[in-house]
Amino acid sequence: MFASSYYRWVVLAALPLTSLQAAPQAYNRPNNGMEDTQTILRQVRNNMADLKHEINNHENEIRGFDGRLQNQENVVENLRQQVTESIQSQQDQSRAQIANIEGKLESLDGVVKGLISDLRQMKTQSNDSVAILGQYKQKLSDIEKIIESQNQHMKSLEVALNSIMELLQVKEAPEKTTTKSASGSKTYKVQPGDSLDKIARANKVTIQALRDCNNLTQDRINVGQTIKIP
Repeated sequence: MFASSYYRWVVLAALPLTSLQAAPQAYNRPNNGMEDTQTILRQVRNNMADLKHEINNHENEIRGFDGRLQNQENVVENLRQQVTESIQSQQDQSRAQIANIEGKLESLDGVVKGLISDLRQMKTQSNDSVAILGQYKQKLSDIEKIIESQNQHMKSLEVALNSIMELLQVKEAPEKTTTKSASGSKTYKVQPGDSLDKIARANKVTIQALRDCNNLTQDRINVGQTIKIP
């Protein structure tokens, strides 16, 4: 959003520059009246069209990266929620590990918010359109590297979270999770550490059969969710 208004400012600022570039050519040629004026106007329009095209391209890139950053924030928030729920049910010896993971999530959240803030501030920090485009390109490259690093952190956090879930399963007495309904079909309550594949193997059915029976469009399931067993 901010990029659109910012680029309109850049276009207006570039008008005098493009006019100055075209004007000396007109002064160095014989004055041919209307023909010279039309030539200068064509040059200005061409320069403006090129500049607008390049600005639109970079604006689209920035919107794409904003979306990716927002997705990263959503992933961080989801992981934070899972960790918070785990802290409430685990034993004292696992609390230190959860606190460490929370610290990493806070750090990642701060990095993402800092990047968004930097992008918003860049629109007011330079009057040179060429320099701004160069800064954006460098910033986008940095964001790609940070997103890649965040993905690695997310994988590590997911592994750690799964380990905690498995530890809780071992320490707590397992409760009966498979029941029969009045119609004779079985249901299963999802436990920490469960996956669709694990449930399918335990009940000797296929993953696709579980998907079809429960109208699932993806393999992700949530703790406490009730799954029908075909």
